[in-house]
Amino acid sequence: MCGNVLRSTGVCVRWRQSPSLAAAGEPGQWGVTPETQRLLLHWRDADRDRKLFLCQREAVETLIWLTEVEPKAYRKQIEDANAETNPGLYQLACKMATGAGKTTVMAMIIAWHAAIKANFLARSEKEKKDAERAEAGKVAEAQAKEMFDQLNWYATKKWGDNWSNARQYDLVRFAQVITNALRSDGVLSSNDTHDIKLMAAALSAKLIFGVNSAECQASLKKLQDRRN
Repeated sequence: MCGNVLRSTGVCVRWRQSPSLAAAGEPGQWGVTPETQRLLLHWRDADRDRKLFLCQREAVETLIWLTEVEPKAYRKQIEDANAETNPGLYQLACKMATGAGKTTVMAMIIAWHAAIKANFLARSEKEKKDAERAEAGKVAEAQAKEMFDQLNWYATKKWGDNWSNARQYDLVRFAQVITNALRSDGVLSSNDTHDIKLMAAALSAKLIFGVNSAECQASLKKLQDRRN
């Protein structure tokens, strides 16, 4: 229940009559969602073909203020009022005179809810994709570290600590060969860290020491034992 006192006095009316809102400027200061900002601008547009009555905007803007700007301001009073007639059901209502255009107000409220829901779903999907990309980035980083650690271990054993500076071409070539082989094997998709480590070790030993080397044979045996 929303008393008419909210529509004519107090912080709600000060918000509605603030220079930024009244002049349709500085939307970021209104304390509402981007979707609501656009609707407020549209409803207050002085060039609209069918301008809204003041009481229509006043009613919807009061509901917006109670919902988005100051949701806790009159929460207790509203809950107490609802408890008398609608226990357990939180409702807001604006009392309007006959002929004031209540149907238009209902349409405005529906548009407000629909815009928020549609954009909330869009934002949720974007946030989900962003989170998935971030997680994929972390996985790729961990996989790359496992591959380089194995490559670095075998290369250091053969060429010394400064091998990566002295053999830049080999570093890039070996890393690409190992990555392509792991991707073709499907081990990167499974994200089995231990499997990645063992296969990267076997490939590194093969590239650096040769397929018939003791290092390569030992690492291949570990990989085979793991997969048997």
